[in-house]
Amino acid sequence: MKTDWDLSLPSLAETFKPYFLLGNIWCSVQNMWDPSIREMFKHHYNAITASNNHKPCNLLSGNPEKWVWDFKIADEIVDWAEENNIAMTGHTLLWHNMSRNWLTNIPGTTQPLTRQEAMENLHRYISTVAGRYSGRMYSWDVINEALNPTDWVAEPDWRKHLRRTGEGYGLSGNADTRWYDAFANGAQGDECGSDYIYYAFKFARTYDPVAKLYYNDYNEFDPSKCEAIAQMVEQVNER
Repeated sequence: MKTDWDLSLPSLAETFKPYFLLGNIWCSVQNMWDPSIREMFKHHYNAITASNNHKPCNLLSGNPEKWVWDFKIADEIVDWAEENNIAMTGHTLLWHNMSRNWLTNIPGTTQPLTRQEAMENLHRYISTVAGRYSGRMYSWDVINEALNPTDWVAEPDWRKHLRRTGEGYGLSGNADTRWYDAFANGAQGDECGSDYIYYAFKFARTYDPVAKLYYNDYNEFDPSKCEAIAQMVEQVNER
């Protein structure tokens, strides 16, 4: 249904431009192809996130036998943002949900891949996606919602607060954080499951040296989550 927007109102993006970018999501192909919505978006916003359209499950086939990519809609969104001078945030390179089970698990099972296999998959995925849009993204949400902290005082180590298999997310589908289990499978010496965090950021920086790199989460005002995120960021940056 066509919506009549009052574009005589002051632009939100221009109003707040001296302070920060103001963005919204590309909510659906159907909505964003509506000319009136596009004009409203261009009037009020100077940043955009592709909602679900840049997530692994929409870029990568569920077929475990081969890597099959579909960049059609993802490319259209990036092209449109670039043509209209709107900053594009890539969301997201790694998430415990809306991913592909075979990236981290033996196909058809709940058993994790080896650390080396998972590392190769992570590298291939991020090098392909970040490399494809290198220099065209304002920023990347490299990792989304990896932390699920409980009591920080009892466990003052961010690694203890990472989402793990079976923490209320079931054992099927794509709803678990399995990167941890795979990276732990074959870890030696100082290596551990949490290394996937570091390597995700390392690969993102390698294949897109310009974009800002973010860790993205919700309820960051929660004291325990805030402490865990801060410690994680400090340690990953130091490393």
